Amino acid sequence: MINEHNQRYSKGLETYTVDLNEMSDWTEEEKGRLHGYHPNLTAKAEGNLSKIIGKNYRILYQSLLITERK
Repeated sequence: MINEHNQRYSKGLETYTVDLNEMSDWTEEEKGRLHGYHPNLTAKAEGNLSKIIGKNYRILYQSLLITERK
C-alpha cells in the first residue's frame, strides 16, 4: 500500500509521499491515551444535569450575542 502510493507519487499522480512512523503499529488504546483518554476512569452522572447544561448553553448563547453586537 505504501509502495504503491509512493510509486503513484513518483509518476505525478499523488501530491505527497507516505511512510511508517513510530505510531504506525499503535493499538487504539495507545492512540486514545495520546489524546488524553483513560479507559479505566469512569464518570458517573448523579441527579438531573439538564439545569446545569441549560444554564451553560444560555451563558454561551448570551456571550455569542454580545460578540455579534460589537
